[in-house]
Amino acid sequence: MTVLAVARNKHRSEKNGVDGKGRQVVAPAYAAELSIDSGDPAWFEKARTIVTSSGYIERLLRVGKTVVRRMEHIIVWEMVNGKKVPKGWVVHHVNERKDDNDPLNLVALPPRLHRELHVRLRELSNECNGLLHAVRRLELTQEHVVRATRLDELRKYWFGE
Repeated sequence: MTVLAVARNKHRSEKNGVDGKGRQVVAPAYAAELSIDSGDPAWFEKARTIVTSSGYIERLLRVGKTVVRRMEHIIVWEMVNGKKVPKGWVVHHVNERKDDNDPLNLVALPPRLHRELHVRLRELSNECNGLLHAVRRLELTQEHVVRATRLDELRKYWFGE
C-alpha cells in the first residue's frame, strides 16, 4: 500500500487498524520523512495545483516516487502565521469562497466554534443580503476569531507550548 493510500485510509484505520476492505493498515516508517513544512517554497514553485470536487485548491508535490498532498489554504495560513494549525482546528474562509486563499481571508478556528459560526452565518443569510450581509458576516467572523484566540491562549496556558 502506498503512503498516500495509508493517508487516505488513516481515518478508517485509527479505530481498528484495517482499511475499508478489511486489510491491515500499517504506516511505513518513512512516512514521517515526507512531511513537508508549509514554509517550504517548493509548495508554490514546484507543486501542481488542482481544484477538488468540493471546490478547495489542493497542492500536489512530488517527493521521489510519492506525491504529497496539502490543501492550499492550510499551507498559506501556516506560512503567514509561522506555525502549524493547532491540532484539531480548521482553517475557515471568511468570505466563504473555498478558492480564495488570500491570507486576510483565512482564520483558524476550533471545530466547535467553526460549526457554530456556520450555523450563525446560515441564520444571517436568512435575515439580510447584499452589503449588510457582507458587513455582518465579517463582524460575526471577527467575533469568533476573538473567541478562538482566547481559547488558544487558555490552551497554551494550561497545556504549554
